[in-house]
Amino acid sequence: MKVPREGGRRLPLPRQSTDGRPSVDERIGLTTGFGPPALAAIGASALGASIYFALGVVTDRALGLTPVVYLAAGVFFVLTAMTYIEGNSLHPERGGASTLARYAFDELVSFIAGWAFLLDYLLVMAIGAFCISNYLTAFWGGADDPLISWLVAIAAVGWVAWSNIRGTSASRVRTLIRLTTLNITLLVILIVLGLSAD
Repeated sequence: MKVPREGGRRLPLPRQSTDGRPSVDERIGLTTGFGPPALAAIGASALGASIYFALGVVTDRALGLTPVVYLAAGVFFVLTAMTYIEGNSLHPERGGASTLARYAFDELVSFIAGWAFLLDYLLVMAIGAFCISNYLTAFWGGADDPLISWLVAIAAVGWVAWSNIRGTSASRVRTLIRLTTLNITLLVILIVLGLSAD
């Protein structure tokens, strides 16, 4: 499918084909867009997951300055989110940082930004997958065995890959929103317990 262009600028692909038939995305069951609650849930779940597997490492290194480190990281997160919002409002295309880099610089910087994000996603998936067995040791002592850790990590990555191949349905988005609400509630409870312990 050719990407429509106007004056050298790429235009977003149409959601429906011009001849009235369903678009390619609709025929294979892909979701072409999410509403604000789903996007907020995706962002909050990614942020919450990062807190869960980074908290121990940050606390081990920062010791008493852990709240300051997280506050500084939160400021950078808000600035980054504001940059993405501004950039995507100017250039409403898929691609994230690589698209914004293409408009700001050139194709080479866009390519480098895209590869950097792919490597970043691989690292986050690996860290997240291997952290599962660390959390399982609280319930099952044998989960810290290296073979079990590898098997749990492979199963987790396989399940996520299969879920993405199946595509996103409305019920999965509702489940994600519920889990995100539960996640935020749990984080608030942990913060309150941590502040009351001091």
